[in-house]
Amino acid sequence: MNAGQQRRASMTSPAITPALNPFFGLLPQELWNKAKDFFIYSVEWTELAASETETQDIAIESDSEFLIVASNAVAYASASPETAVPQKPFLVTIFDNGSGRRLMNRATHIDNFFGTGQLPGYWPFPKLIPRASTLSTTLANLDTANAYVVKLSYLGFKIFSGY
Repeated sequence: MNAGQQRRASMTSPAITPALNPFFGLLPQELWNKAKDFFIYSVEWTELAASETETQDIAIESDSEFLIVASNAVAYASASPETAVPQKPFLVTIFDNGSGRRLMNRATHIDNFFGTGQLPGYWPFPKLIPRASTLSTTLANLDTANAYVVKLSYLGFKIFSGY
């Protein structure tokens, strides 16, 4: 079968169509029929000092790819952990080590990527992270006087290839 015949055959195959789930249209077709589970990868800075910049890595498990569809952030001053801060003074940089790609050209304000638990920051184009890779998040504290505890979550779903 030549390439044109294979393309036509794949268009008429009885695979799940993207109309059933809007995220399917963002996945390579070979992943449409794979088992998927909702999942959250999180990272935490327990004490991001004033004016400090620190990187945290998330190891993506080897059992599946991970599609990030949204993200959220919670931050509170280390001195008063009972109150979340509404204005988060942070710049963030995200790097997908699996593909070797940065998700932005420079550090950007955290509110551009991360929402809240009540209103997550939905990504306009979800990001597929390869299995057994690392997602690195660098956070810079712009506050020159206060340290913070910061918790970031990447919401999405695992896509299992072995099923």
